[in-house]
Amino acid sequence: MDVVGLVLDKTPLYAEQGGQTFDTAEITTKSAEFQCDNTQTYAGYVLHIGTMQKGQIKVGDSVNVKVDYGRRALVAKNHTATHILNYALRQVLGGKIDQKGSLVDETKLRFDFSHNQPIEPEQLKKIEVICNQQIQMAMAINYRDCNLGAAKAINGLRAVFGEQYPDPVRVVSVGPKIDDLLSDKVTQWGEKHSVEFCGGTHVANTSEIYKFVIQIEEGIAKGVRRIVAVTGPQAAVQATLKSKALSCDVDECKTLSGALLDKKIAELRFKIDNDKELSLVLKRNMCTDLDTVKGGQLKAGKAQTKEFEAKAKEIGERLGEEAKKSAGFAFVGVVDAGAGFDDAKSCGAAIEAALKKCDDKAMMFFSNANGKCALLAVVPKALQGKVTAKDWSNKALDAIGAKGGGKEDRAQGQGPDPAGLDAAVAAAKAFVGEAKSPKGSPKASPKGAPKKEGKKKKGGQDAPAADAPKEDDPEKARKDKLKKVTKEGGKRGIEIEGAADMGGLQFFCASVEFPDGDLEMLEESMKAMNLKCAPDEEERRGSSGHIGKMIFSAGTEQLALCAYVPAEKQGELSCEEWLKKVLGSFNGKMVKTSKDVCTGFVKADGDKNIFPLKIREPMLLEANNFLRSKGLFPDNDDDSDEMVFGDDDFPSM
Repeated sequence: MDVVGLVLDKTPLYAEQGGQTFDTAEITTKSAEFQCDNTQTYAGYVLHIGTMQKGQIKVGDSVNVKVDYGRRALVAKNHTATHILNYALRQVLGGKIDQKGSLVDETKLRFDFSHNQPIEPEQLKKIEVICNQQIQMAMAINYRDCNLGAAKAINGLRAVFGEQYPDPVRVVSVGPKIDDLLSDKVTQWGEKHSVEFCGGTHVANTSEIYKFVIQIEEGIAKGVRRIVAVTGPQAAVQATLKSKALSCDVDECKTLSGALLDKKIAELRFKIDNDKELSLVLKRNMCTDLDTVKGGQLKAGKAQTKEFEAKAKEIGERLGEEAKKSAGFAFVGVVDAGAGFDDAKSCGAAIEAALKKCDDKAMMFFSNANGKCALLAVVPKALQGKVTAKDWSNKALDAIGAKGGGKEDRAQGQGPDPAGLDAAVAAAKAFVGEAKSPKGSPKASPKGAPKKEGKKKKGGQDAPAADAPKEDDPEKARKDKLKKVTKEGGKRGIEIEGAADMGGLQFFCASVEFPDGDLEMLEESMKAMNLKCAPDEEERRGSSGHIGKMIFSAGTEQLALCAYVPAEKQGELSCEEWLKKVLGSFNGKMVKTSKDVCTGFVKADGDKNIFPLKIREPMLLEANNFLRSKGLFPDNDDDSDEMVFGDDDFPSM
């Protein structure tokens, strides 16, 4: 169907403006139906954009407009909650907090404000508590179109210096009546309540909002922070359910120790960080609980580790004595130091102790007590003509479909299934049994020889590859992922365009949750952000190709970065130099370079305390600092008091 636009002599629909999304509706005549999916203002007119579902509508026809009030109600909850959030921020962070942008739709609210540092956990908790207290107080939302001069005289009403407001102007108050605001010249209304200029849609009473949950708090530019929150019964239910489930998982951690505890904490941190429905306050509380659990068991873990090591060494000494008395040139043993101690470390501690008792025989030790099947092989130089540690370990590992590595004197590896121990031990013994036969040593596997595919049948024969389980279609999965990346990137492009234009920014740095550190997909996301879009398209997307950007995507294995500099700004900034500077802060690697788009990544490295989510914010700061050094990032150090009045996102009326 063709997308068309209708202009009516008057309309009950709210056109997108001032940070609030548009209304949708059904427009009908006796013989025609029109689905309005978007409402925008153009050249002073309100344009109802959509498709004809039935018949025709002509100039002069009388129409009925049925607004989607269910959707508008969700938008109204979020818009009123934005006013309450603005008030709560000033209560907790101080009166110099100023709005720098906003976005309100049916799913969430987003609020940008001036603040020079991340919000502390206790401060964030207070902000969320104040917002929910305002909701629970069931205060009426009062509004009226007032004379501009009289409205500006309301004590405590905030406004942006230099902003042009219509006369009359609508005053929206959460709690106090408009008559009281206008008549009482003594009370500082703005210090006790939310009082702003606004032409958007709101609830009638704060109780309709039901619940306010902060999901994201992050920095988006120098001195500018962003809060994303959700409202309504669904937000409350989802947050409560997720909180209870994750709290149970945190409690479970208290019963674990050692490697099992480390694994569980890592899994929980990833789950908490990537949960988009859980309250940010609860997330931070849970992470604090995990740190407490980890810290509390760290001392006990160190003591327990020493006990495991001592037991493994004791077993190693015994196995060393057995090896010394054995007839062959090679010895195979099993170490059981107990669950809770890494199997590979168990083998290592045992074999070092065994070598002190017997250093002239080849030895291979296995352990499967902690949920893996690990092995370590050591072969003295004098015996390497008969067998090498690498060939020997590879033979045992092949028997259980596992992998390893090493050299002629020392090799190791492990498989995920502890039940493979018997098969691996049998293969290891059989291999050295062939090595001591009169026919000579077994031939080493040629380097680069192709590995056999398919599973092993009983008896050691290869099962045909067709018996292996079929994997999902990777091409289809990739296409589905690309579709999602493109859609989300297009939406983010619109958001970047609005935020950058509002702040007068030429360049913008931001993080995206999807595509989870996939560098190739992140570049596709950038393309979607830059996609040209006509203003009358049914669904606007992209539109930020004129703005230079650096976007970050954190996955479990790496932090992916993509930088973009439009052609008209390449004389001011080198895309390659910008990204290289940011990557250099954590020894990242550049992958693609060009004048307009460059990509790179930083690999996760637990040993160096490099985790994608942890380094993302400091790298965002580095990206902005580099722009600042080039004079391409606006400094807003003006601390002069502004005239007090309202919402940056005031719509034209």
